Amino acid sequence: MNMDNEAYVYECCDCDYNSTIESNLVFVEWVDDYVCFDCLEENYFTCNRCDSHTHSDALYIVNDYDWCEPCFEQYSIYCECCDTSYDSESVSINEDSICEYCDDGEDDSDVIHPYSYKPEIIVKLLKFNKSPNNGKTVKRLVSVGVNAYNRMIDKKTDLEQTLFKSRFGNCEDTAEIIGFELEVENKTRGDNYISTSDLANDFYNAIDDKDEQYVYLKSDGSLNNGFEIVTHPQSYGAWMNSMDRYQPIFDLPKHGIRSHDTKTCGLHFSLNRKAMSPMHLVKFSTFIYWNPIFIKDISRRSWRNITSWANVFSTHEYNTVDDKQIKSIMASKKNIDNQLQYNNTFYTKCGDLFHPLYTKKSLINNHRNLRSTAVNLPRNRVECRFFRGTLKKETFIMNLQFVHSAYEFTKQATFENLSIIDFFKFNKKNDFRYVNEYLNCLPKDQIRFYHDYYLDAVRNEKDFKNRKEPCSLFTNRDDDNYKIRSIR
Repeated sequence: MNMDNEAYVYECCDCDYNSTIESNLVFVEWVDDYVCFDCLEENYFTCNRCDSHTHSDALYIVNDYDWCEPCFEQYSIYCECCDTSYDSESVSINEDSICEYCDDGEDDSDVIHPYSYKPEIIVKLLKFNKSPNNGKTVKRLVSVGVNAYNRMIDKKTDLEQTLFKSRFGNCEDTAEIIGFELEVENKTRGDNYISTSDLANDFYNAIDDKDEQYVYLKSDGSLNNGFEIVTHPQSYGAWMNSMDRYQPIFDLPKHGIRSHDTKTCGLHFSLNRKAMSPMHLVKFSTFIYWNPIFIKDISRRSWRNITSWANVFSTHEYNTVDDKQIKSIMASKKNIDNQLQYNNTFYTKCGDLFHPLYTKKSLINNHRNLRSTAVNLPRNRVECRFFRGTLKKETFIMNLQFVHSAYEFTKQATFENLSIIDFFKFNKKNDFRYVNEYLNCLPKDQIRFYHDYYLDAVRNEKDFKNRKEPCSLFTNRDDDNYKIRSIR
């Protein structure tokens, strides 16, 4: 900071930017100096534990959270089994430096793997052969190693494509593959109690997959006496032609296993991130996060549950911000401490409340609130976390079909046409049966409300950037029964 005869000049320590207005920069304790907002976004991160701005060179990952070096050294523990650092205040570790997830001491099952288990991925695609009898095309599944699959979709050379076809035949050429994690819990009780280990072994016998070519089981510390059913990824076509192969999953309720009727169980679908261009991924994320009430409804979760495990908002204050608070928030946009937050969040009005949504910029830069968000982006996957667990076959297929149709819809739609009415028309045109059945059961005025909510979000993001208070332009005319009520 320099001083001349007229005013102080605040200088960014990372670039040549300077200003006589202090609020145009942020004082970062890590470097004991001022930093402009561009450099702050480019070179620094906010520690998820202490909320301090820290240089990216001192970034440590603790169970998918961004931590600064002091917090990492003081509050983290390391598990040698899963090669993961955890918060010492939330995860325990034994004398052998093994975390509670990997310890797996409560279950002696030889089929329920530790949480850290990661097998070699096997991709399932549809293979098309002509019947020698009648010449009709016969579809069947073929297993492809992940490396061979990646070479196929990368299309590196004609020779590699020829080698792939000579080995695997005439297969689908698609980058979109989908896998899922289904959380279940053992609800057997009293004289009818069966150990989770025995139930897991019975499931493996029923699905006849001891080599784990299709599914495998993992422990999960968030579950109450349960496990995760995890599948290898398949193309959408492969899923729709092999659903009977997974019937033992849907038979689990007969044996006392539950998913929907629990407090925490979820159903997570993961898409191959390579299947989406950066623009496609932003449109897919925008569709989910700017239609939060629709996503909550189709997920079958409660508001408390979805905001805890798969938040569709950018903060947890989705039912508390009223007119008085929004005026305070708008005023505090000029405050240094809050400036970074509002690069990630804007507010849209719905009824008497203002909902916090991710800005398009934050979705482009993947600035989201930790792992428990609706669409998580771990490495090479796009994980849709918002569905409630289910063991009902029709509901499961609808969820799977929704993820696929959302993928296809956002691939061709513009940002202006990501509303639920646009999605409704797309599904009707493309005959996604189970999603269509769900949408057709919704009252027309409810679909109109979803549509108007998206239009308000588009308008309010632009207004919020210009320091205009959010307003209800379209949803103002809709039935109040569809709007979130304040907890006040």
